[in-house]
Amino acid sequence: MTDDSKTIAVKYSDQSTTVNLGDRVEVRVWFRKRQGRVVYVPGISELNEELEYNGLRCVGIRMDTSALLATPVLRKTRSLKKRFRFIVRDASPCKFITPESREFNDRGSGVAL
Repeated sequence: MTDDSKTIAVKYSDQSTTVNLGDRVEVRVWFRKRQGRVVYVPGISELNEELEYNGLRCVGIRMDTSALLATPVLRKTRSLKKRFRFIVRDASPCKFITPESREFNDRGSGVAL
């Protein structure tokens, strides 16, 4: 992670709402709308090498079904794709991704959108 990536906020596709840990979001997957929570944000979360490597930076979203989605941050706009929609800020406890988390290696699950 470069120093400037820590200071530049990731935004939703509307370009005005900043992505924060714990946000409730809705995503279209295979023509269906599903909900989840943001559990990893580059520049906010501590570096996890499964979600940030070789210049690629991903936002991690834990779906209500427990599946983990990793979606890349678009480089030009520093935002998420339009399929991800912010619903509400949620301060209730949830399991965030840590530097030691190995979601994809240990569980072999997850989807990159």
